[in-house]
Amino acid sequence: MRSVRFEEGAETDLQSARRFYEGKRVGLGEEFFAAALSQCRYIASYPRIGRVVEGNIRRTAISSKFHFHIYYYAEGDEIIVVAVMHFRQHPDSWKKRR
Repeated sequence: MRSVRFEEGAETDLQSARRFYEGKRVGLGEEFFAAALSQCRYIASYPRIGRVVEGNIRRTAISSKFHFHIYYYAEGDEIIVVAVMHFRQHPDSWKKRR
């Protein structure tokens, strides 16, 4: 299994979404965080699971409950997460970070 590394912007995205959900209901932020990490572990095992959005960047949903996508790419033995974005955000927003 590959390791997973979050770029700075992706880490900020993840923590921001975690706080948002926790503000909605106590414990929901932790549930979101656990779902995101679970999906990252799945990506680490199956890096081609996500749909190619551009070049080597892929996108996959965290879960049907949490309307966020994980944008990532595989490099060597590592998965690099570049963004964690809500479905309603423009799908090209992650490109501003590259």
